[in-house]
Amino acid sequence: MQLQIQNQYDNEIHKLILKVCHQVELPLHFNHLGPKTFTNNQRVALLLLRERWNMSFQRFVTHLSETKWVSWLGLRDIPGKSTLHDWAKLFGMDKIRTFFSQLLTKEKPSVMALDGTGLDSYHRSRHYEWRVQAERIPHVKLDILIDTETMLVHDFCTRIRPRHDVIFANLSCRRLKHKNVLVLADGAYDSEPLHRLLKENGNELYAPVRKSSKRFPKGRNRRRCLEKNPQYNQRSKVESTFSVIKKRFGPLKTKLHFMKKREMATRMIVYNMERMIKIAKVIIQIIKNLFRTQPFLP
Repeated sequence: MQLQIQNQYDNEIHKLILKVCHQVELPLHFNHLGPKTFTNNQRVALLLLRERWNMSFQRFVTHLSETKWVSWLGLRDIPGKSTLHDWAKLFGMDKIRTFFSQLLTKEKPSVMALDGTGLDSYHRSRHYEWRVQAERIPHVKLDILIDTETMLVHDFCTRIRPRHDVIFANLSCRRLKHKNVLVLADGAYDSEPLHRLLKENGNELYAPVRKSSKRFPKGRNRRRCLEKNPQYNQRSKVESTFSVIKKRFGPLKTKLHFMKKREMATRMIVYNMERMIKIAKVIIQIIKNLFRTQPFLP
């Protein structure tokens, strides 16, 4: 087990990666015997960097040798394309989710938003797809739960086939560890069992009641949602988060179904890391401006 990680480089992403690797007690090596050319910290950092730079494995290996990351990470050798691909298979969803959840241990959201969207998972030309009348490939479905104040993703789920939004909502509400949270959602999440599930865990759901011929819907919690919540306009921030993710990373590059889920999970980690660094810089700038306008008085 790795007991201590020394951080000696002035790079925010690298500092955050080393901090989380230390918190999850990631061992330096999984193997007791055999070659130990690369540590697990270096593997995690390289996989996250590849996703952050939005490059293929081959292009990433070529570009890596031209950057300072070789010396920052202390690499004795530059891994090949196949080696990086094997590393992506080495870390399963359980390890990736542990890393993801450790990033958010100090976050305490009060208002959250829930929604789903579709993502392209192939690079086929739309023009020639139309010319040959090819059958359209269904998109990958992504569901996320975000904090409306920081716009950090607190939970996510990637499904290869279309599924109803409430399926992820039930799973996400069971995994939600925070209390006294208001979860905002659209009419697709209008479900009395979902209301009761959140209420049992000390939280609250607001979802507009679907249009119906009945004047009063069934369920006490659904009838409570007949009146619009004054904070419901914060729900649109989840749509902004989807827009940022799609423009930042583009379509999925992998072909296998389990690799698509891991690629999307890695993107969620990179998005949260960049968002946290941006928030920290804004807070530091606010503090500096505050001390400039109000100097310390003895």
